[in-house]
Amino acid sequence: MGSISRHLERVKAVDHFRLTIGHEVLGVYLHWLGLAADEACTICGHARMDGDHLLECTGLDEYPTDDIVSRYWEAWRQMVKKPSMSVG
Repeated sequence: MGSISRHLERVKAVDHFRLTIGHEVLGVYLHWLGLAADEACTICGHARMDGDHLLECTGLDEYPTDDIVSRYWEAWRQMVKKPSMSVG
């Protein structure tokens, strides 16, 4: 296994860990940190954007539900494109 593939495996493991403990860069955690006005999903409008929601988010339908890391990073990319997460 090359150093790049080992690094990618580590990145996936870290993402899984963050999603498991709830310390991911999603609405619920950002709201808890005081960086977002609410916990809502900026992609589909669901009331609570957390790791569990990523499996159901209609804005991520092109990504398989068994690949939570890809869904997480795509959600993050879409959130960056829509900087509507202002603190109110």
